[in-house]
Amino acid sequence: MKQYLLFIFLCVTFWGFAQNNEPSKEIDPRPIPNKIFLLWDTSLPLKNRNIKQEFELLRGYISKLGAIQVSVSKFSATLYDSKAFDCTQGCPELYTYLKNSEYNGASNYSELLQKNKIRADITLIFTNGISLFEPLDSQLNIPVFAINSKREAEHVYLKEISNATKGSYLNLAKETVETALLKLNFFVKDKLSISATDVADNLYYGVVYSEDKTPIQGAVVRIKNSFKEVQTESNGRYKIAANAGDVLEISALGMYTKDTLLSKTKKTHIPLKTDGELLDEILVQQKKKSKEVRKTAFGDKSKEELGYHTDEITKDQISLADINAYEVLLRQPGIQLYQGALYFTKAISINRTPILVYLDGVPVASNILQSLDARIIENITQLKTLASTVRYGSAGVGGVVLITTSNTKEIEFASKVDRALVKGNEYTETLPTLEVVLATIPKSNYVLALEKSASFEQAKQLYYKQLKYERNNIDYYLEVAPYFEKWDPSFSNAVLSNIAAIAPRNAKALKILAYAYEEKGAFEKAKYIYEQLVNLRPQDAQSYRDLALVYTLTNEYELAATLYRQMVYNTIPQVDFAPIQEIIINEFRHLIKNHKSQINYKGLPNELLSLEFKKDIRVVLEWNLPAAEFEVQTVSPAEKFFSFSHTAFNNKELLQSEIDEGFHIKEFIIDDGEKGKWLLNIRYNGQNNANIPLILKYTLYKNYGKSNETSEVKTIRLDQYQDKLTLDSFVN
Repeated sequence: MKQYLLFIFLCVTFWGFAQNNEPSKEIDPRPIPNKIFLLWDTSLPLKNRNIKQEFELLRGYISKLGAIQVSVSKFSATLYDSKAFDCTQGCPELYTYLKNSEYNGASNYSELLQKNKIRADITLIFTNGISLFEPLDSQLNIPVFAINSKREAEHVYLKEISNATKGSYLNLAKETVETALLKLNFFVKDKLSISATDVADNLYYGVVYSEDKTPIQGAVVRIKNSFKEVQTESNGRYKIAANAGDVLEISALGMYTKDTLLSKTKKTHIPLKTDGELLDEILVQQKKKSKEVRKTAFGDKSKEELGYHTDEITKDQISLADINAYEVLLRQPGIQLYQGALYFTKAISINRTPILVYLDGVPVASNILQSLDARIIENITQLKTLASTVRYGSAGVGGVVLITTSNTKEIEFASKVDRALVKGNEYTETLPTLEVVLATIPKSNYVLALEKSASFEQAKQLYYKQLKYERNNIDYYLEVAPYFEKWDPSFSNAVLSNIAAIAPRNAKALKILAYAYEEKGAFEKAKYIYEQLVNLRPQDAQSYRDLALVYTLTNEYELAATLYRQMVYNTIPQVDFAPIQEIIINEFRHLIKNHKSQINYKGLPNELLSLEFKKDIRVVLEWNLPAAEFEVQTVSPAEKFFSFSHTAFNNKELLQSEIDEGFHIKEFIIDDGEKGKWLLNIRYNGQNNANIPLILKYTLYKNYGKSNETSEVKTIRLDQYQDKLTLDSFVN
């Protein structure tokens, strides 16, 4: 009787649909299911789903089936709750169960559609298909119907998954419930077009430029009070999906931040004014890259012709205080004097090969530079990478310095200066440690309230109440997630994953999440984030380095080696890896030494293949906000300090380069250095960022490259600390 009544209903429905839509003449009815597997997405973005429309579809379908069993599973970051219903008379308890769902975390589709354990006849999955973690993949031999009521969704992917299982994609954001019911009951060819038209209708675009009409590269264009933002290209152009009435907040290094109210006009050019206080410090004019010329081992070349980076010192940059060429070189970051010879501090040589010096095209001993008058120097070029020193063979493994003078026939000599007289870097401070400072920071009211909970269930209910007011607060998730570790680590991870839910396309926010996963040792989760970052920022050099490193941590060594090889040889189009080349080489060597038998190493130079690679202490600092301003100070056992300034005032060219090339990382190496206790101090010099916190990831490697290597990852909210502190101490 049930099947007869259902057949009558379907015939009437189909007849009405045929009158309006003129489908093909022969459309077969689907088999009537006895058991339904229903998956209900409760990730945070689904909280504002059109539940009324989804329930209308579900009622319209189930009510005509008679006695039916529905097995429901709720999921977000994990599959966390399940319940079965015997539906005979409307099944109101099913809708009550779904309506009372709590929404938390980002979607993770891991193994949702892998096995038909309950032996259902069809699967209904209510989701928008958006996830940065395990993608939606089906190995079921039963029809899967993906049902979505949100405009922003992975429409194409949901349609492909459904069609592959002989199901159908029911896009309630574009089609009626009646049309969706027809697809549930008949084998109807899905003619629903999937396009980016809706997004294109809301696409605003234009150019960000300075007062002299020069386009600004790397300016951030953000919809105010949201995590939606884009970065301008080299020609200053931007594109962003927005709506009339939204306010764009535009910021750039050395410029005043500006707000622009959007009208219905899609083309919006935006001028920025130079920050008067930094007028003399910040270069706002875009570099004319096509005209830049570099000294190389093969003569003058334009920057575009190079597959590597070169550091240059011109005559205008040489100080009157520099008496000889030795003085000039030793003032440069990255060059040190060791046992009477010059070395790049992170030279690519594994045997500490000295720098090879060419004076006006002739190789000379480095000690002759002590007698070379700095006044006749026209240009000094530093070649540090494998690509740049290839002409010199093994002699150039430690790097090459090319010096051009104004007088190639006669070398003038200058008096020597006793370097032992250099003073002024004695360390006399006593600073609090990070642990001491952390203990002084009061807990937030949210955490204090949660700590009064007597049970996990009580804590969850309080959390859901707090979440109503703090949904878009990244700080909130960072503070609350650690609290839930004691109750349930998986729930703690779900809380943390809300960062991906609220900011799935914001690279700065996603970096925070990746750092947190790495600190927890959750490298598989971090991998999904870094893969997304490559998609979001394909022009950023560090996107590829971060992905290669996490592939190493997830034991995917061949994938890591492939990426490192491309970066070493600078073969990824429109990406310049030169600024982080030394970091890449160190990590590639480390990978080769530890996993040589598991990768393809054919064709790699011997310098990379040596098994003698090691570093005593390696410190890597990374941060999520480009142009973050801070200072790092290393203190030797002899109580001498050495500073690295990452500020617009002192290092504007570096900060602009980081924005243009897409990297925010610094490496410190202590190899064969002074034995004893070293300190690493840090001071934050910037302003608090109300939208996205500044997170510093600190990785300390001891005995890097040796069999007894150890590593430790810490993350700190750097913009919480206005005073200088000791980040860490270690013994070399």
